[in-house]
Formats: sequence, structure tokens, C-alpha cells
Amino acid sequence: MSAFECARAAQLPSRDAALGAYFDADAGSTDIEVDLIHRARTRVLVAGGASVPAAVAAALCAARGRGVDVRVVLDRTGRATRYSGAAFLANAGIDVVLSDRVPNAHGPFVVVDDAVVLGRASFAQTRDARAAGNFDVFYRAPQLAQSYATAFWRLYGLARR
Repeated sequence: MSAFECARAAQLPSRDAALGAYFDADAGSTDIEVDLIHRARTRVLVAGGASVPAAVAAALCAARGRGVDVRVVLDRTGRATRYSGAAFLANAGIDVVLSDRVPNAHGPFVVVDDAVVLGRASFAQTRDARAAGNFDVFYRAPQLAQSYATAFWRLYGLARR
């Protein structure tokens, strides 16, 4: 069973959950993700690409400073920019692991309490600034968040320390 099969099993109760769809070209798309992290109360689990953008890294550090459990799995096999954010996060006391065992065939995801961010959002690290990624945010989706948290912990367990 792959690390992501469990995520497909979650059902969203439509009366409770809300969905936001965004595109990198949208003004403030990174701000939406950063704002969600700033509102975290208990956990932020990041399974990203090869790097974490500076604004997201700062938000993760602020969350950690508020006592939020923040964990990050970065893909070691991807093409990282010069700044990966891993050392910055680790120096702030955030548990960061790099994985070369799990290919980044999946898109990055972030679990913030009972919300889930799926897709590229600010994690798009591309040389072509015109390339637009997209991301979706599922708010008030505890079942989906738990499914992705389970997937995160599988990735975390496969990563080398």
C-alpha cells in the first residue's frame, strides 16, 4: 500500500467543509498559505518539494514559537534552489527530515489542524516564472486532514534521519 492510498478514502461532509481553489498567478496566493499557518493551533505537517519558500519558513517558525507541533519532510531527490529552508527550520527547532526514498511524484501537501493544502501553491520552484501552479485548501475537513496526516507520518517514517 502506498503512502497516499489512505488519502483517497476520506470523505468530505459537504455541509461542514469548505474549499478554496487558488492559482500562483493570483495576487497573494502565498499569503493565503502563510495566513493558514499563522492560524494553526496544534499541528502543521509539511510534505513539500525540495525547498520551502522563505515566507512559509518564517510562518512555520512563528507557529513553532507559539507551541504548535511543526514537522517537515522535504524531497531530497528534487531540484532544490540554493535556499532549501531546511537548515533555517532546523535551527529554529523544527523537526525537518529529507527523503530520498520517496519520490516526489505526489504534489506537496500541508496539514494545518483540520485543514489541508494540496498542490503547488508557494512550493512551486520553477525557472519559468510564467508557469502557473495551483493549489486547493480544504477548510474544516478533519477526516481528510487525518488521512493526509497518516500519509505524512508514513513519509516521515521512510525518510532518513
